[in-house]
Amino acid sequence: LIRRLQNNRPIIETQALYQWLMPHFSGVRLTVAVFIRISTTIDTLFIHNSQIHVN
Repeated sequence: LIRRLQNNRPIIETQALYQWLMPHFSGVRLTVAVFIRISTTIDTLFIHNSQIHVN
């Protein structure tokens, strides 16, 4: 998609697009990182609780 945009648009417009997309991608990475951390924490709690009930 970005390569197609580079071919069809002037460089100035493409640079403006990058400036708009970079914060968006940073936010997506942060959201994914938080989601993974929460999922890992929940999994750890469930594993810990199941071990308590087995013993």
